[in-house]
Amino acid sequence: MQGMTPLHVQRIVHTTQAENGQPMTHVYLEGSPSDMLTPSQRDALSQNLSKQLQCPTEVSRLQSVMQLEGASHGAAAAFHYAVETDIDKDWRDEVYRWYDLEHLPGLAQVAGCVRAQRWINIDRGPASFACYDITLPEVLRSQAWLKVRGTPWSSECRPHFKNTLRTLFENCQWPRPSE
Repeated sequence: MQGMTPLHVQRIVHTTQAENGQPMTHVYLEGSPSDMLTPSQRDALSQNLSKQLQCPTEVSRLQSVMQLEGASHGAAAAFHYAVETDIDKDWRDEVYRWYDLEHLPGLAQVAGCVRAQRWINIDRGPASFACYDITLPEVLRSQAWLKVRGTPWSSECRPHFKNTLRTLFENCQWPRPSE
């Protein structure tokens, strides 16, 4: 598209049934921070993708807040777990502090977590976006993972999540291998 900032596909993840019962695909595009799409470019990309894919498509720009190597850094991450949520306005600072100091670093250190990331959706909700590249779905049910999720600080912060969507995706190979 003319005037479009050059972006590259970093990864594509898909599930046939998200927590909301719908199929969902996330496509992560990468460029330098100076290559951030303008709102009009974002809207043009969304319209173009909707036409090409023949389905409704929504594009959101994400601002990176934290990227952590996980305990299993270097292992193949066949799965991608995303938690999208809005946060009560009066609790945003506390929840972001919890994410940065306890939650994201704690989950990154669980065996089977390859990478943990936190983003802010600068376009639309949900505003908070945390994602974890993991080796197996069982990582999410492991004793170590549940211990991090069950801390007193977690129990204090989680009730202030709104519009939360938790989705386990499978990583799609990109580019697709030749047949």
